[in-house]
Amino acid sequence: MTRALALAALAVAVLAVGGCSTLTVEPGLTADEATTQTGALVDDAVSAIDESTIERVDQVKDESAPCYSPQADSDGSIVYWENRQYVWLVDGADPLDELDGVVEQLVDAGARLTYDSESEGTREVQLSSGGDSLPVYIVSVSAAPAGSAPAVINVSATSPCFETK
Repeated sequence: MTRALALAALAVAVLAVGGCSTLTVEPGLTADEATTQTGALVDDAVSAIDESTIERVDQVKDESAPCYSPQADSDGSIVYWENRQYVWLVDGADPLDELDGVVEQLVDAGARLTYDSESEGTREVQLSSGGDSLPVYIVSVSAAPAGSAPAVINVSATSPCFETK
């Protein structure tokens, strides 16, 4: 894994766990709903990428993870769901241009931009969906500039925390 991908993965993991650190659990949210919604959000993001620039898409993660430390959730029943895909681009495609298109489409569809950072040419963007009365899901998209290896866009969505029992 390249340094940029590793940093992006770490940032998303911190966000996902950090988003649950206030001990907030989404009432009534089920694993099936979280799985369906995170999958749909990732699919929406991937569909915003110009199909002619995609070499392949790899499903990297589609599973739950604990929201809290063992001290706060001793039985591990409070989790979030994460769906992550890597979108590998063909030679000559510009990952940052494609990332811009993803962000634009998600914002046009009602997502709210909550984080946008660029460091050493690598850009990471996080958006939230939902609202006051809906569960809020986090969508993260990151990419390194054209010419960096590999040309990949990291797309993930995480659910709010929910109880599994």
